[in-house]
Amino acid sequence: MYIYIDYLLLMKQLHCPRLYVLLLIIILFSLRGTAQTEMPFRGAETGLLTDTLKTDREGTYYLWRENDSLWTVFLSFDKPYTYRLLDMKEHVLVEGELGEELEGGHLLVKNGRWSEFYKNGSIKSVGYYEANQTLGYWEYYHPNGAKRKTFQYSKVEWEGMEYLLLLGAYEEFYNNGQIKILGKYTYRIDTVEVAGTVTASGEPEVELIPVSKRAGIWYYYQANGELFKEEKY
Repeated sequence: MYIYIDYLLLMKQLHCPRLYVLLLIIILFSLRGTAQTEMPFRGAETGLLTDTLKTDREGTYYLWRENDSLWTVFLSFDKPYTYRLLDMKEHVLVEGELGEELEGGHLLVKNGRWSEFYKNGSIKSVGYYEANQTLGYWEYYHPNGAKRKTFQYSKVEWEGMEYLLLLGAYEEFYNNGQIKILGKYTYRIDTVEVAGTVTASGEPEVELIPVSKRAGIWYYYQANGELFKEEKY
């Protein structure tokens, strides 16, 4: 869901810079994408940050409490805006760029490169967002640094709409670097039910949209590199 707000006007009305920043972050947390590659955001469920830990020349750090756990959330002042999620030992768990969309108002969205990290500092996943939607090439890694899987989201136009679909090569790897699964995705126009809507006769309403599908031959390997299964689509 997109929320349209003129933040400059809001700041003047509130006369409270700290509350202004809090509102920015709360709105940011409400703008969660629905893609499978969603990066974790603490605070997304309740949309409330409470304690300011510190402010430096780059931005502000906030304490986030969830159940019995604590995290630190960072939001930078300057463009391109930066979001970071840290544990209480100051290990960066997630880092990404935020952008502003729309004319006449401001809307913070995930835009650009985003990375997720293991607690030892090694990379866990890296990919790109465009206006809160996953787009382009994504990579995931095992804790030992070996690549775990790769895939790509691409835009498909259909009847004046854009859809982001899993397309092209798909690969998975064992933590020893050996290939585990090798395949590819294409798409087709398929009939899907429209959630929450029914026809006059009470039947679920359907529409035609592009959907991802496996294509060609998919190969499955054991950890020693031996091919043990093929699936044809």
